[in-house]
Amino acid sequence: MLQIIEVTEVRIRLAEGAGDDLVGWASCIVNGSLFLNNIKILRHEDGEIHLSYPAVKSRSGSKHFVFNPINRETKRALDEAILGKLKMQVGRRQSCPVRKPDNGRMPSGCGSSRRASPRLEGP
Repeated sequence: MLQIIEVTEVRIRLAEGAGDDLVGWASCIVNGSLFLNNIKILRHEDGEIHLSYPAVKSRSGSKHFVFNPINRETKRALDEAILGKLKMQVGRRQSCPVRKPDNGRMPSGCGSSRRASPRLEGP
């Protein structure tokens, strides 16, 4: 049975002054009835953006997800909604490069303007 996933009310909190890999956190509502919060937005070394879902570690060190998508359609819907909102939000911010210059620092005033989606290039 194919279920339609509707992701609404996406909110992004950019991580100002965080490490290079953390872009921010997202929250959203799924199908008008489920609130998901503390979804990390991370950037790989190659610039690829991905989402990481909240997890807790057991005493034995095992990682247990609080929630996460269990099929491709749900993952795609969450990725499109959250990364689309990130792209819009970053686009409204001041114009800054999406990649750090060779010296590893963003120009002053750029905060954490980050790449909005995989392979997105700057203005």
